[in-house]
Amino acid sequence: YVEVGTMHSFCLDIVLNKGHLIGLPNGLNILENEQDRIEILKKAFNEYYGTLDTSNISNDIYRNYLDRISKNKRQFIDPLLLDDFDEADEQFIRIFEAYNNMLIEQHLLDFDDILYYAYKLLTEKPQIAKSYTRLYKYICVDEAQDLNFSQYEVLKALCKDFRNIMLVGDPKQN
Repeated sequence: YVEVGTMHSFCLDIVLNKGHLIGLPNGLNILENEQDRIEILKKAFNEYYGTLDTSNISNDIYRNYLDRISKNKRQFIDPLLLDDFDEADEQFIRIFEAYNNMLIEQHLLDFDDILYYAYKLLTEKPQIAKSYTRLYKYICVDEAQDLNFSQYEVLKALCKDFRNIMLVGDPKQN
């Protein structure tokens, strides 16, 4: 038996099938459209500030917030767990929290959530990683030179006690 897929498709399968183990709802969908993400972020701003006229806020400001949210998720940083932050950070943290809560309430994930929640599942529920490494005798990762931080961390969590992994990469792109 051979299964071929991308890192994101593999992680999405984990999240969709096992996400309930970390409190995610069933029937999740991926929110890919930036404008849809901005609309949810506007609601998060309204929740933080109360009734807010969002017409004064440019889409660039929302994009900056979405970029910062994505950066945190790609680095597996949960701002809610930070000990040292200032007032500006507190504003971001509360909007980040409201944005994520709204996604979950609407059974949505943004693209960065796929790796974030897969990593969380593999590290908080190590039996999930073991079930996959029992299912697959070998794991081969092609284009390994293109792995980013979060993809590499997911692989490490998946293969923590597994030795049959091979990374294939182009030495000219190292």
